[in-house]
Amino acid sequence: SFKSKMMGSMANQFTSPTAGGGGGFLPGSQGEYGSAKKRNSETTVRAVVLKQVLEALPSPTDEAVFTIDDVPINQLAVVAKIDRTQQQPMYLQMELNDGTGTIDAKMWLHTEEK
Repeated sequence: SFKSKMMGSMANQFTSPTAGGGGGFLPGSQGEYGSAKKRNSETTVRAVVLKQVLEALPSPTDEAVFTIDDVPINQLAVVAKIDRTQQQPMYLQMELNDGTGTIDAKMWLHTEEK
């Protein structure tokens, strides 16, 4: 059937030796870690823990940019629980805790004026 042919074809893409040995990675997609780190640091969302955020250092070349492990960080992702919230007219103030540290965050609300 069409479905079994498609599933077989898709399975071959991720398990054949030419597909990077499994795991869904294509040949050449991983590259050398060091060169990929430099090339993607501006566009990649980096997963970090709050301890890393709290210890981040300003870049020596641009104080508006912070670095973690000597890599400039433009976007980051954190998984944390919300310990406290406080509603403000334009934003929601939150205290985030991931077990390694706590940090205050603001979520700006989209208010529509009528």
